[in-house]
Amino acid sequence: MWIKSSDMDVNVRTRSKIPRFFSRLEEATLREEPSANVTLVLNARVPLARLTLRGTNFDVTHEWGEDNVIARHHVQVREWARRYSRDEAVCQSMRLIKVWAGAQRLNSPTEGGLNSLGWFVLFLSSVSDLLPPQHEEHDDEAEGRGGGSRPLHERCIALVKRFFSSCKSIGDSKRVYFAPNSEVKPEGLELDIARLSANVSPTAHRGLGTSLFIQDPFLADINLGRFVDKSSLARMRKALEEADALMQMASKRRSWEELVRPVNKR
Repeated sequence: MWIKSSDMDVNVRTRSKIPRFFSRLEEATLREEPSANVTLVLNARVPLARLTLRGTNFDVTHEWGEDNVIARHHVQVREWARRYSRDEAVCQSMRLIKVWAGAQRLNSPTEGGLNSLGWFVLFLSSVSDLLPPQHEEHDDEAEGRGGGSRPLHERCIALVKRFFSSCKSIGDSKRVYFAPNSEVKPEGLELDIARLSANVSPTAHRGLGTSLFIQDPFLADINLGRFVDKSSLARMRKALEEADALMQMASKRRSWEELVRPVNKR
């Protein structure tokens, strides 16, 4: 589900603890390429180094320790997403959504948006009934067949239309969005804001509070929408409403071009 503007996510496992690893990484990168840009974000929930090296952006995270929750989570999400990546319609639809989110400046949690996993869970929760049965059955042979006899472009249009149509009223209720085939199930969980807000500092939302609840597929106490506040939710809804209107004209090439045009160029 990679797109041209995607960065490269790199997870490194070493015997060095986090501070020493990142200082060594910065030194080695600048020694190899003095013009590289290195930004260390060590106070994040997942400490990382952001590198821009020879025109490519890298997000480097460090996994240290035998019982590392972050390391396990990365493996779980990768294997879970891989099942869906065998369906070309899902891949192409998500690529379009990622390009759209980037054009709308809604793809950065630090700016009140969602990361790729957040958008993916939101997408899957909106279109789960349109996906082929193999996604529910975990049948590897069936998964390779994709969406059956329906043309790929028709499936993509149907998936993207459903996504924007379903999400344009996002935040209207205290709904928690769940992805199908995830380890965390809706059954037995209290679907209220207290559960997913309990371990989130108010400063993470600039004091305005969480307004969107998207359940992480594997970590029950993690809300992927925890950085979406009232202001960014309003901006997100406006963008989704406009995208839904454009998708009603999806047969016209101009509507697709308009959909992914950067917001500051309209």
